[in-house]
Amino acid sequence: MNIDNANALDPEVFALTTLEKTFRSDDTAWQFLQLNEEYNAAFEELTKEENDSDALESILACIKDSHSVNIACAQDTTCMERFGIAAWLSPKQKLLPELKNPADSWFFPLIRPVQEDSVATLKRQGRSPEKREHYPWLTAHETPFGYGNVFKFGPSLSVRPGMKKRAHESKFVFVAIDCTVPSHGQLRALEVLAQKHRQYWNDRICSTKQPTFFVEAIGWRDIFRVDKLEPDQWRTVGIDTLGPIKMQIAECRKRLLQVHRELDEAGEIKHWPERFLRTMPKVPPSGSRRQPPAPKSNRYLKALLLIAQSMRQDRNSKYGRPINLIAEDVGILRRDSTQRPQWMKVFHNGMEETHVRRARAVVNKLYAWLVHAQVSFAKDEEQPKQSSAAHS
Repeated sequence: MNIDNANALDPEVFALTTLEKTFRSDDTAWQFLQLNEEYNAAFEELTKEENDSDALESILACIKDSHSVNIACAQDTTCMERFGIAAWLSPKQKLLPELKNPADSWFFPLIRPVQEDSVATLKRQGRSPEKREHYPWLTAHETPFGYGNVFKFGPSLSVRPGMKKRAHESKFVFVAIDCTVPSHGQLRALEVLAQKHRQYWNDRICSTKQPTFFVEAIGWRDIFRVDKLEPDQWRTVGIDTLGPIKMQIAECRKRLLQVHRELDEAGEIKHWPERFLRTMPKVPPSGSRRQPPAPKSNRYLKALLLIAQSMRQDRNSKYGRPINLIAEDVGILRRDSTQRPQWMKVFHNGMEETHVRRARAVVNKLYAWLVHAQVSFAKDEEQPKQSSAAHS
């Protein structure tokens, strides 16, 4: 807070707290989803149902400190499809509970790419994994939050103490990526999945610095069936798990971004914003005089969150909360204040037409975009956290 006198409004009213600066996209998205009326109503209704003890235990087992976590109807998985969240977490939970595996995500259902079914692929190709000597086919077990242990099909490639690694040979992991949404989140999940595979191969086969990756149509090499996925909207993506994973992910992102833009331009997908402003909107000049912008510490997403929180106070009102009351709630208007910077006046004037509408959109739907695009209050395009056992 930075206020020069008692009557002045705080110019850093939308600045991030120390905690908010550490938020990842999941944490940021939860701040909006917990205000979603449909989510709140659904959670309240499900609290009337009894929790299945086994289902609840499997969820709590993934949470670092689960004692104070309130999960409703653990056996009901409709939250994944309806809201993209792994479990029915109480909207009164101000912060997302920390997960035991730092590479996991509360919004894994949103960013989960379709994992290759290795056995099914081989059968479609007329081959059998049992006859592929020294080539186990790997598939990672999926939890509601991410990837668990890797299952091996076919003969294992043995490893003994002191045994020399084999020369490099590519070990690919293939997934299907949905290009109707920003691919950053799905590629984050692919990076985690690739690291899982790499952990198995790394003790057995030498790695390489040479990238080898594929971004191909659905149906390519018969890895994914065309009748299961929309060919125009999905792509088969594969990377060498013993190659430079981050470099390959970056190259795949470029190609998938182009596919996404082409679909958007063709009007074949619902419109997702190219990006959200992280800093506050610019202030137009007043006549020939340039107006100072809002301090750089202010963040636009934080402003939208405060607006959304204010709007919820009159959620049962037919007309909603008046704009001036919202402006007072968020700290850009005070009746006894004689001083108000121009950027606050401009922001206030644009609230009804722009900012309130955007705040409502993020609460109702676009919180998912934050996860898809890996955007948080402070950062864009996050790098995935690695589990302690992951190799670089």
